[in-house]
Parts: sequence; C-alpha cells; structure tokens
Amino acid sequence: MRPNPKKIKFEINAHGDTRNDPYYWMRNRKEDPDVEKYLLEENEYLNEFLKSNSELKDKLFNELKSYVKENDESYPYKDGDFFYYYKYEEGKEYPIHFRRSVISNLEELILDENVLAKGRDFLDVADFDISQSDEILAYVIDDTGDEKYTMYFKNLKTGKLLEDKLETVYTSMAWYKDSKTILYTLLDSDLRPYKIMSHDIGTKQSEDKLVYEESNPGEYFLSIGETMDGEYLIISATGQVDTYNLISKSRSSNEKFFKFSELENNIEQYVDHKDGYFYILTNDEERNFRILKTPVDKIDKKNWQELVRGNKDQYISNMVLFKDFMTYSYRELGLTKFKVVSNSGESSDINFPDEAYSAEFGDNNEYETSFIRFQYSTLKDPPSILDYDVETKKLETKKVKEVPGHNPDDYILERKWAESHDGVMIPLSICYKKGTKLDGSSKAYLYGYGSYGISLPPYFTSNIYPLVDRGFVFCMAHIRGSNTLGQQWYEDGKYLKKKNTFLDFISSANFLIKNKYTDKSQIVIRGGSAGGLLVGASMNMAPEGLFKTCIAEVPFVDVLTTMLDSELPLTQIEYKEWGNPEKNKEYYEYIKTYSPYDNIEGKNYPHFLATAGLNDPRVTYWEPAKFVAKLRELNTSNSHVHLYTNMDAGHGGASGRFEYLKELAMVYHFILKTFEISE
Repeated sequence: MRPNPKKIKFEINAHGDTRNDPYYWMRNRKEDPDVEKYLLEENEYLNEFLKSNSELKDKLFNELKSYVKENDESYPYKDGDFFYYYKYEEGKEYPIHFRRSVISNLEELILDENVLAKGRDFLDVADFDISQSDEILAYVIDDTGDEKYTMYFKNLKTGKLLEDKLETVYTSMAWYKDSKTILYTLLDSDLRPYKIMSHDIGTKQSEDKLVYEESNPGEYFLSIGETMDGEYLIISATGQVDTYNLISKSRSSNEKFFKFSELENNIEQYVDHKDGYFYILTNDEERNFRILKTPVDKIDKKNWQELVRGNKDQYISNMVLFKDFMTYSYRELGLTKFKVVSNSGESSDINFPDEAYSAEFGDNNEYETSFIRFQYSTLKDPPSILDYDVETKKLETKKVKEVPGHNPDDYILERKWAESHDGVMIPLSICYKKGTKLDGSSKAYLYGYGSYGISLPPYFTSNIYPLVDRGFVFCMAHIRGSNTLGQQWYEDGKYLKKKNTFLDFISSANFLIKNKYTDKSQIVIRGGSAGGLLVGASMNMAPEGLFKTCIAEVPFVDVLTTMLDSELPLTQIEYKEWGNPEKNKEYYEYIKTYSPYDNIEGKNYPHFLATAGLNDPRVTYWEPAKFVAKLRELNTSNSHVHLYTNMDAGHGGASGRFEYLKELAMVYHFILKTFEISE
C-alpha cells in the first residue's frame, strides 16, 4: 500500500521569508513513532513494486557477485620487517588481514573481520595501525554506521586482546616510536573530531591526556598522522577550504607539539619531512598548488623555498617523499600524471597510454626504496598494481585484479567533451559494449558528483556491467564543483556559482543525445550524497522528459533547511562550500533557487528512487524521506517514486562485499523495471 505520511504545519523563518515544511516532523524519530513506521512502510511499498519480477533481482545479484573472485588475495606491500596483505575467503563478507616476516617468511594472522562481524548487523573497520615494536595492533570499529568508533588493541605475539578500550573515537591514530603511547582523535557530542588524546597502553581511557583541542570544532576537524620518514607526528586541523598543522618529534610522548603555521583563510597546507627539511604542499600563492621546503629550525614563511609551482594547466594533487627522491602527482586536462625528482634535481615523467584512466599512489610505506607503487585502472580495465623503478625508469605490472567473466576487449572506452550552457567544455568518460548501437536507440547511465573539489577519476568498477551488458552507455561526467581541471574548476561550481554543477550535468545528458549515444527519456542518472543533490537539482531543472529514471543515494536534498541548522554535525564546516544562509541573505536566496526539496513543483517527474541510512550522520535519513513524500505529493505523472532505508547502516549503506551488492541489485532492479526490461 502506498504510504500516506501525515502533514504538520511547521514554519521556518529567515530574512523575512517564511517556508512551510509539513514533513519537518520526520526528523523526530526518538519522539514520534510515526517516523520509523513511515520508513518501514516505504520499504514495504518498494518491495511490493519490485516483487512482480523478484527473480530479476536475484539474477542481478548473481551477475554482480559473479565478477567477484571469492577466494582472493591483495598484493603484499612491505612495511619494515613485514609484508602486509589481506585475503577474502569464499562465502565470507569481510577481509582477513595477514603479515609475513621478511626474515622467516612465516605468515601471521593479524585480524579477521569476519570474526568481528559475528553478532553485528554492520561492521566498518576503518583503519588499523601497528606499533613500532611490531607487537601491538590498534584498530577501530563502527558497528552501527553512525561513524562513532571504538578502538581496540591486540597483542600480536599472544593473539590476545588487551583490556584497553577507547570509546567515541574517530579513525586517525599514530604511535610514538617507543610503542608505549598512541595518539587518537576523540569525538564531541556532535560526532566532530575535536581533540587529540594520548593513551598509554595498560591504562584506562579516563587517564588519557589531552594533547590538543580545536577551539572551533564546528569548522575544523582534527586528525593525526606521521611523516613518511617516521620522524615527526602531525596534527592536521582541516576545514572545507583551509588547514593548519601542529608538529612534534615522534620519539615519545615527552615531545611537545608546535604550530607549524597559522590558519589563513582559504589556504590549504600539507606538510611532510625529509632530511632536516619540512616540505609543504600549499595553494597560498598558486591556486593550483605549489611545493616548497624549509629547514626544520626555520619554519617562518620567509624561509620557504619554492621547488615546484602549479599553473593554470597543471593542478598538483599530492606529493610523496622518499630518501633519495620525491614524487608528486598532477592533473593535466583532468588526467593524473606523475613526476619523479631525485635529490640531485634530475626529473622523469610517468605517463599512461589510455585516453581516460584512473591513476593514484598505492601502498608506499617504505621510505628507503627505489620503487614507487601505483594503482591504475580504466572504466574497462581492472585495477593493476604497478611498480616504477626510479633507477631504470621502467614501470612493471605486479598484479592485475582478476575479474571473472570480464574481458576488457569487449568494451570501448572514450573521452569526450560536452559544451555546457555557458560555452565551457565538460570532460566525459564513456564506456559501452562493442556492438551497442550509437544511433540514438540505446539507453544511457549518467553518473556524477561535482562538489567539495572531489574529482571522480574514471576508475574500474565491475558494478556498472549489469547495465552496460544490457546495452546502456555508461558516462561519468567530470562537472564543475570537482577539481578535475584545477582549483578554478572547483570554485566555479560552489557558493553563488553552484548551479553550474547541475547545468553541466544536464548538458552532459544533452551531449549524449546530440551525438546519438542515446535519446531523450532513455537516460538514468545516479549520484550519492552531494551527488544525490546533483540528481535532485538536475531533475528539477531539466526539461520534462529528459531523464527516464533518477537514483539519489543518501542524497543531500534539503540543503537550505540543513544549512540553517548549525546544530547538525556538519553544517558549520560546510559554510565554505555552500555559504551561510543564516547570516547572509544572498546565500539564502541563491540556495533556495536550487535546493531540491524546496524546488519540487507540480509537474511530470521521472521515475525516482532515493536511499537512506537510518544511522547516517552525514546526510540524515529525513532528507530523502521528506523529499520522496513531497515529490510523490506534487508529481503529476504516473512515474514510480520510492524510498529505501537501510535500518542498520549509515552513509555508506550495507557493509560486507555481498550485502552491499544486494542493495545495488535492488537499485538496478528498480532501474530495469522502469525501463521495462524484464531480464
């Protein structure tokens, strides 16, 4: 039965403007039992819609699962006296972590996540770190999806858990060299990482010492890490567009942290250490970043020496320091490239042959080495582990991920450019199966994100192939709001230019139509989180009939109301992405023009499915819940509008490699049903 949620008048006033939100009550889950009742009714309504061809969902799940090599093993990486790797075993959801001694070659079990998952509906082992003595493993677990972690400690010599247990922590951690003390991040009551604490092994958490506390936890989140050579520990305070750092030697907890540089508005700084110099990656003078260095005893900015400067065509995205050389990645025309610079100043380039690809640094844990590890893939080529020999300048493939049943030669990869509303050209990465007709009769699957300066590289995922093998042309749109083409590309898709993101996406769809990849009403669009905002806003703004089906996963669709609520965990840190509509009327009025929830109107909408996680701290469940209720109320077409809420998970959906695929199979089942594809 179609859910019919109640409506309660609730007025929100700002800048002399009053909005009525009759579904505002949905955020009061603890006080109002109708909230959970409504979410469960929506889940059942979706089940009813899909059950007429339930065997298709099973078929889709089996297809997705068939691409997974159930007995699999990662390629080992060296860290100190051990090689580290993980294995998957047939039928098991989670990885099992091992290490192997460089000296004895004996394999040692570190952590079996399947054992940890027993009795839990959800499991996220977000990170782990081993002490410098190689004896104590620290790891963090979230078992609800709310991103509130607990840290545990295991003695790797005895295999026993220690009594130490740290509650309400976040994911970053770092050991001192003496292996007696670990630094970790503590969460406040709003789940913001605001304190760096010091814990001595064998003591209670109540005895832990405060190392540093962020005075503005709403806008700056803390994390802790170490330099590549292991000589220093770094506390990073990270806002949306600016950072500052504190540094300490890593020998023992007797060392004191000092502030490396003061916070500067809109300036990012990332620090590492090598041979008595701090290296700084920053966008202080060049918005596409530059790399500098300064002696450890002369950290004042006047002593900084520039080594590499980005430019309007090259965006420096990362750097890694090694004993005898450094390497950095940069993007040119949206594609990642690498440059290696020896201590003597000699440089060499690492390039890749494909016209669209994903390349990034891999597991580089050895400071004294002559190799650099990379991960590489394309939309059709599975991930490869590559080692670059700095001395011979040769790139060697160490492992290609085995994807059963997948042949890259069966597919075509293309990179195209779509003209947007203002004449700006938008890069597109396209993949389709050979034999797919490009006469306008095929269907298209358009995916995007476009926020926070996050670039979506065209990486391999076997999850697209149930649709691609059914004749869908897959397209990843690298729209403004990302930093694909540099910092300006990001800034041209935020604040008062945010609509460029949505118009770029719509233009990408129109490009596919114009160039006969597909036709109007034959396109499914999909995005998650801020990508869900992209889907909702694009659906509102696009001409009727452009999209056939829209999938918005954990979507940020109630932008205006959320950004007016500074009590929510992420609102304040997001002011430098969307603007502060509470204090600034111009931002209020602009956000109101695109906020998906506020712009639903009486017209014909496409088929629509939103997903939510009940415990999601990033995009609260009530945003998609409210959106679906209002959309169904005002929609004048006979399209199918549905909501699915995972009652045991958070922002990332189901945990476990197969449980996630079950949710994805449900999403694909919905897509195919709306396209009237029954097999």
